[in-house]
Amino acid sequence: MSGSAPARAHSNPNAGNPTAGAAEVSRPALAVVAPGPHVDETSSAASPVRSFQLSDLKAPAYVLVALLATFVVIAPYFMHANWNTLGPVWARIASAVVPGSHTVGDHVVTSNVDVIITWQCSGAENMQIFSMLFATVFLMNWKRMQTWRSVLLYIGALAGLFVVNIGRIVTIVVRAKETHYGLANVVALALLIILVWKVKWLRPDSSEPSVPAA
Repeated sequence: MSGSAPARAHSNPNAGNPTAGAAEVSRPALAVVAPGPHVDETSSAASPVRSFQLSDLKAPAYVLVALLATFVVIAPYFMHANWNTLGPVWARIASAVVPGSHTVGDHVVTSNVDVIITWQCSGAENMQIFSMLFATVFLMNWKRMQTWRSVLLYIGALAGLFVVNIGRIVTIVVRAKETHYGLANVVALALLIILVWKVKWLRPDSSEPSVPAA
């Protein structure tokens, strides 16, 4: 037809390979993001380490701290200053266990011996040593020891030390001689070692994440 533009044919180099275009379209573009030099500073600033506050302590912790302070500082000096009144009490407790004995003031008297219950026989020293060692354990593991069972364990341990001390006095009265100097301190240390060894929650939790050093 006159006046019409002549038809032109363009060659397609991919005409014989129909999957070439599809492959180019489906090829994903991968983006690699490299961390900047301030990523660590930003992440550490986002989660700062919370400092210790008194509000972190629970009621059992306050009770335990008060008991520890009492038996480390107050009780030994109070017992020493008032031993003229407390000595006869210790003597009566020991005499109640020993048959055929009686008390005269702070003396336990039998047919064979007259034992004087002095300040050193009060048991305050081994309670003081045990309390100081127990306070050290509490400072190292205060998060897990803020429970009433810790308070009961401490009171029970003090009661056990008192019974051991009375047993020591009774042994002196029965045998009529002192044969175990320094036993009170050894008993206090041994009791704490046994408690830390057998009671798992007295030891720090190894699963707690440690704070990395700066």
